[in-house]
Amino acid sequence: MLLPGAQRRSDPMQPSVKMLILSKPPTVSLYCPQAPESDAPRTFLDCLTSGIGGDASYLKHHATCLNPRSMYDNLTRIQADYTHLFGFSSTALVPCAYWLGLIRNRLVQLFWSTPQPGWAKRVLFKAQLNACRKILVNDRGTGEELCTDWGAPREKMLFVPYPVDTEFFKPAQKCAESAPYIVIPGNSDRDEDVVVALAQSLDIDVVRVTAHLGTVRYYEQLKNRPARLKVKSQLTFPEVRELYQSAEAVVLPVRNRRHPAGLNALLEGMACGKTVLVPRGKTSDDYVEHGRTGLILDGGLAEAVAQVQRVLKSPARLAEIGFNARQHVLDCHTLEGLQRAWRDAVI
Repeated sequence: MLLPGAQRRSDPMQPSVKMLILSKPPTVSLYCPQAPESDAPRTFLDCLTSGIGGDASYLKHHATCLNPRSMYDNLTRIQADYTHLFGFSSTALVPCAYWLGLIRNRLVQLFWSTPQPGWAKRVLFKAQLNACRKILVNDRGTGEELCTDWGAPREKMLFVPYPVDTEFFKPAQKCAESAPYIVIPGNSDRDEDVVVALAQSLDIDVVRVTAHLGTVRYYEQLKNRPARLKVKSQLTFPEVRELYQSAEAVVLPVRNRRHPAGLNALLEGMACGKTVLVPRGKTSDDYVEHGRTGLILDGGLAEAVAQVQRVLKSPARLAEIGFNARQHVLDCHTLEGLQRAWRDAVI
């Protein structure tokens, strides 16, 4: 039985598997949640549910936390072969997820980060790591932390590169009439000081794309806001794609977070054939080869601004890195590649 809103997908060429997905809402870069979905990229979660065959039931983990009775009814109704926990490590700390892992021992967990809970949840978290059949990570740094700091068995660890819809995000001819600009996409985990500094220093526009209302309000209330800084929100996916395609470069000044923030934006920009500049860390370590498929921003604020200024003076280098970035994404980060990795993990 499928939950309301869940979709049934099957492929006679694949083994039939019943899977329960316990997750936060499936997202890519939700710049405009109210926009029609007729022209939108396929999502990470779409890829998982269509990649194994059989039935896939989707259950938001927030709902299970807030209503224990509803949680029990839903979980006992769905007799899944596998339970897949998707999202940030907070998902892993849901008690019902641990219960499923112990009872069925068919638990597959995808981690974006390592948690820092109190002592009681630490016990639960360590127990759940041992209950998992497989532990998937989108960055090797998180995998190493889970092994060294939390005692996760290395033989259960599997690195699964994050994907992007390369059929939707792709290069296009730049509009001849458009003024040059760089684009900075993302929500609340960007360093806005870098954004403002770039807008003050560059002689082209800086387009900040976000769906985060707090970020929009920050710029609305910002005194002495640079004239070059343009804030765009509530865009459709085709509009976001066009911004990538016509930009000189993509800059991702992600903050130092415990998860690989900005992976969607990173791979979207690369898939559109653009040079992406991103700080060193979990976002870039497994995804960017400095100087070939992207550029690593080293140093502080002044150094980051100077590096962006230098590379914008070399259109040929931007084009070469952007071409390499697109080829790298096609080789390593397609949705079809993720489906193969997912089947290897659960079948």
